[in-house]
Amino acid sequence: MKLFTLSALFFISAVDPAGPFTAALHAAPAVDRPFHLIERLSENTYINWTGGWIYAKVTVPVRRAESISLTEARLRAVREAKERARTELSRGVLLLPVDSRGSYGEHMRENSRLRQDFESIDRYYRLLEHTTGEGSVTIRMGLPLFGSTGLLRRIPASVLPEFDQALKLPVNHEKFTGLIVYTELAASYRPSLRPALALKTGERFLSIDNTRDSRGFYFMEEESARNFGRAGDRPFVLYATAELNGTDLIIDTDDAQRILGNAGLLRSVREGRVAIIVSGPGMTGR
Repeated sequence: MKLFTLSALFFISAVDPAGPFTAALHAAPAVDRPFHLIERLSENTYINWTGGWIYAKVTVPVRRAESISLTEARLRAVREAKERARTELSRGVLLLPVDSRGSYGEHMRENSRLRQDFESIDRYYRLLEHTTGEGSVTIRMGLPLFGSTGLLRRIPASVLPEFDQALKLPVNHEKFTGLIVYTELAASYRPSLRPALALKTGERFLSIDNTRDSRGFYFMEEESARNFGRAGDRPFVLYATAELNGTDLIIDTDDAQRILGNAGLLRSVREGRVAIIVSGPGMTGR
């Protein structure tokens, strides 16, 4: 079931009012940058697809009764905000799109190890922001998606046919440092943890895994992707012709053969040196 479309994706700049009680963790990639692609999962839960985080951001008012001090009232608000953020984040993880097989929650129902892991997943949560103002407390709790400590690494690898070995493809020695894929023709495409490239026949032939880099591979425009260095200085650029099950990208057969017939490019894609440009009429920015 598709719960979200591209219209639910938007930019978020990290502009939080700073004050004497602000204690934010501003170490990349936990901070939202202007070029990051952000998806809102629920009222308080977001996915930073570029930075590689899922997080919950909760603001709680400081309620001061006559019998307690302002300090105690703030401490109570912090505890409440942290607990709510943990709860919201756990709910968001269940909704997180993984691949064409479904969300994290759907994968979890089929895998006992994931179910056991989820019972203690909050131990991996990180406090990304703690802001205390005059009348409220804001807590942002997050979980990394990619890299050696990311959520994707806990999910069993996707097994796809080895088309590069099964087909007799022409050898292409042209040097490329990565892949950039435009999705504007795939109107219903939605980012996921592990997208795949597919043929027009519906066969998926190459999964894009990212367990080496903690950052994501989704961007709003090619310039940002190039500045980010995700696909190197000489990427192969192509346009997906459609989407498959919302999360995978169908490309032309010629483009598929060019990737599979180029050992260097194929290796780059398998290592996650890919930038997917999610843009078009369904996008809004702010």
